[in-house]
Order: sequence, then C-alpha cells, then structure tokens
Amino acid sequence: MNTNTPLISVVVPTRNEAKTLTLAIESMTAQIYRNLEILVVDDQSTDNTRDIVEEISRRDARVRYLLCPENDPYRTDWRGVNIGVGWVARNFGLDQARGEWITFQDADDTSLPNRIAVQYEFAQRHNATLACVSWQKLDARWAEKTLDIPAIMRDIGEKALVITPEITTDFAKHAKGVLMHDMFPHAYIPYLAQKWIPGARYLFFGNQKPYPGA
Repeated sequence: MNTNTPLISVVVPTRNEAKTLTLAIESMTAQIYRNLEILVVDDQSTDNTRDIVEEISRRDARVRYLLCPENDPYRTDWRGVNIGVGWVARNFGLDQARGEWITFQDADDTSLPNRIAVQYEFAQRHNATLACVSWQKLDARWAEKTLDIPAIMRDIGEKALVITPEITTDFAKHAKGVLMHDMFPHAYIPYLAQKWIPGARYLFFGNQKPYPGA
C-alpha cells in the first residue's frame, strides 16, 4: 500500500450493539489500509457502547466516539415512532467525516483486513466514485483472511465488476414509477405514502430489479 494515500472516513452507526461492536471496530483498526478515521456514532445506546469505544480509542487514536443527537427532526414519524433505523446516525457521521472517501461498517458486521485497500485500489484504477463489496455470513474462521483479488478476477473478469454511469442512469430510468417522472415537482419518495397506502410503492418504483444500481 502506497503510504501517500488519502484519509478515508469509516462511519460505524450503532445502537445497543455492545456484544458485536468490538469485533466491528477492530476489523477496521486491523485494516491494511492505515490512513483511516473511524467514527463510531452512538445512536443513544443504553448499554456500555461508550465505554467500549473509548477503551479502543485509548489504544488507537483513529477511533472517535460521537453521540448522535436525539432531537433530529426526521427521527420520528407523525405517530411519534422512531423510524431512524440507523440512517440518522449515518447522516450525522457523514457530517462529521473529514476523509476524501467515506465508507460504512455496521456494528454487527466485520470486514476482512484488505477490504478498504481493495475498494480504494479498484476505485482508483477505474476512476470510480463508488466501490462496494459483497458480504457473507460471519464466520470466525475467516477473521484474518484476505480477499484473493487475482482469483476473483480470473473467475469473474474485471470488466464484469464495473458499472458505468450510463448503465446506472439506464437502471434508474427503468426503475421509476409513474409519480417519479419530470411532470411531478418532487424528487423524493414519501416514506409514509409508499409504506402505508396499499399499492403506492408501485407509483414510485416501477420495479426493484435494478437495486442497488438505481
């Protein structure tokens, strides 16, 4: 890994996930790519999340504890139900991030040691704005393994792993429902409408086959 690499921010949203949080954070501190800031965003946990993060940050200064505000206006819906489901904490982490690149690590997941390096190098090679990796069910036997990129390239082929802007735009066009075209004055999907009104989902999503490209 080139030592002259940009800072990458890792946002770790968490809420009462103390049982798995240490593994999640340490899978980031163990990354081959070293120029990281690891922002653990505590979404008002009632367990010992803060103690865990602060203990790790004493050993590794790249780890920072952030407390997500409770009063985010989008946290609850009209019924007073918390619909944040992690994205409030993610958005707060994005606001605090200082890196040239930003990625996420869920608090109940772990990453292979060369995950960040693979994503960064792939993005650089293809002048990409987004790079993602697949996931597998967590198995402790894989904790210190690395992604075998040459083998993956032999089996799949690098061109098959690249989605161009043109393909993404085409995905998006075909995924639009009738209410998401230019004649309507909005560019977002009202959460309550598509959740609570029967059949409304199809007014906003023509289909979901292109996910996550669209």
